[in-house]
Amino acid sequence: MADEILEQLPLAEKTATWGTLGTIRPHLNFDAAKDAQTFFEAISGEDFDTSGSPANSRGRSRVCKLLFWRPRLKLGAPRGPKGVDCRVLLDLLTSRSSEHRQQIAEAFLEFTQQGLLKTLEAVFPGQLQIIIRGLLRPAAQYDALEIQAGLQGLEVETLIEIISTRTAKQLQDILACYKQDFKSDLEKDIACGTTDAFRDLLLALIKGQRECYSGVIDYVLIRQDSKCSAGTKRQPESQLRKPWRDISRETSGKQV
Repeated sequence: MADEILEQLPLAEKTATWGTLGTIRPHLNFDAAKDAQTFFEAISGEDFDTSGSPANSRGRSRVCKLLFWRPRLKLGAPRGPKGVDCRVLLDLLTSRSSEHRQQIAEAFLEFTQQGLLKTLEAVFPGQLQIIIRGLLRPAAQYDALEIQAGLQGLEVETLIEIISTRTAKQLQDILACYKQDFKSDLEKDIACGTTDAFRDLLLALIKGQRECYSGVIDYVLIRQDSKCSAGTKRQPESQLRKPWRDISRETSGKQV
């Protein structure tokens, strides 16, 4: 079923320019309430309405049963429980931006009094739940989770990719989510979980002191910074690290 999700990604047919890359964009004419109702109908098998009709009551009851009866359901089958339209769920999940998915989850909670994530976890089989959690978590919370996993397994690529590409505001949100979810300070965990130059670079970046991207790449500054960070052969390695660390900490990600 993971392959089905990848197949649903709306890949761009034309060559994209830098700054417009990505396969999922905000959906035109987006309506969180309508999408939440579509989720409800795909899960419950009943048409949604707000009149309190028997059909709508049965649908709400089915959503609740998926949560309470989950251990009894045969969830090993790739198509999920009988009566659930997994194709519709996959289409919606993989064609909405992260921000839009959060709005859908809020609308679904308002309609059904049930969390969308917990409901979908009861619908989809085990391995696919990892993808579902990633799709429905807020971006900062997901980044915090990935960083925590990266520190535990010392996944250098994950740590660098996230911490070096997020804006100052995004890093602040990540720090807050990390502290809330893991009851720990991210800077302290980085200091304890990494060493030497790599630790110093991550700690410098996580402070979120980078300048905002102005929309213009300064190639003159790039040459100057490159010469500064290259240093000379006579300089010890410890002295070569500081200019690069300072540049990475203070310069916008796109400029770096």
